[in-house]
Amino acid sequence: MSYKKVLFILFIIMSSVFLCFNSIYEVNVSSPFKGQIDLFQKVLDNTEGEYLEQGIIITFNKEVYRDMSYQELEKVLKEQLIYSEIINKESEGIEFQNKYLKGTIKEQAEEFTLNIIFPYKQEYEEVKAMADSIISTFKNRYKDLSYSQYMKIALKGDDTKFYADIIEGLLNKLGSKNLKQININCGISGTALTGIYRPISVNNQDIDFNYAICKYESGTYMIIGTPVISCAY
Repeated sequence: MSYKKVLFILFIIMSSVFLCFNSIYEVNVSSPFKGQIDLFQKVLDNTEGEYLEQGIIITFNKEVYRDMSYQELEKVLKEQLIYSEIINKESEGIEFQNKYLKGTIKEQAEEFTLNIIFPYKQEYEEVKAMADSIISTFKNRYKDLSYSQYMKIALKGDDTKFYADIIEGLLNKLGSKNLKQININCGISGTALTGIYRPISVNNQDIDFNYAICKYESGTYMIIGTPVISCAY
């Protein structure tokens, strides 16, 4: 084999290695977890907690959706078989339910709010599939809306700092930024910017993940939310 041919083959090999390395490097530096990681599931796994409840809140700004109404939201919910029964229908809102979930539609001064809760004993994977389907349905129909999710977990132990350290370790492992942790009346609360969810600005700092670990007489619980916790605790 001639010297020129050897050089040519070596050039091809080195070019291939460089391209492969470059593509791997680009994947590693461009938020590999974004849109791929289920942080709720990772929290369950890392804390060895017991799933209790999940909820979704979707808001529709009236300035954007001027024709939005109870009837419009009811129509979408019925089309997607999201509820089988209206249990209360009054001027201030609508309550609905089926065997998997319950929820409300409420009108406020500037927006309509759709609140759906999965409060019954179910596997997390089943709830996630239903929640993802509901969010996708509304995102496909209404491009400019905001939504939040939360999950409640029962913890085996009662050391709130122990569980807070687990969450901080997980967030650091994912390359999260703007980590902040504070003591609250019932335990510990924290926020972070994971890059996985749509962020909001709180006190001039972007966050997209919020958690609280609370100790009560009935037990110790963790509530996580994106971008913030949207339920009482």
